[in-house]
Amino acid sequence: MTSPTPLKTVFDIFKAQVLACIIALVIAVLLFSKQESLSFFLGEIAMLGGNALLTFNVYRQNQRLAPLPLLLGFMTGEVGKYVVLVILTFIFAKFISLNWLAYAIGVVTPQLFGIIIYFLSLRFKKPR
Repeated sequence: MTSPTPLKTVFDIFKAQVLACIIALVIAVLLFSKQESLSFFLGEIAMLGGNALLTFNVYRQNQRLAPLPLLLGFMTGEVGKYVVLVILTFIFAKFISLNWLAYAIGVVTPQLFGIIIYFLSLRFKKPR
């Protein structure tokens, strides 16, 4: 059985995910129109907000989590992440004319960066 990812590593991955999304946003602003860039940005914000909620929910009790509270924290955090995404999508769609393709790419980008950064952190993990 594997041990849970340390809290510091989780926050480092989230910080790297935010930084990678900022870099992707700068590239989008340079390459695409104002509406596409705004849609991309709002998609990133919607997903990063949910990811922040998930990170907080799972690791709020630090490393003292037993398997059942860890699972419950993950499940409620995952549901909360998508609830935040749906609510923000409705709010953004109500008040802003979105480019839906750019918005969808913006939603997927943080997830993709999070997966890549996580696997890179495993690859370069210091041996104990």
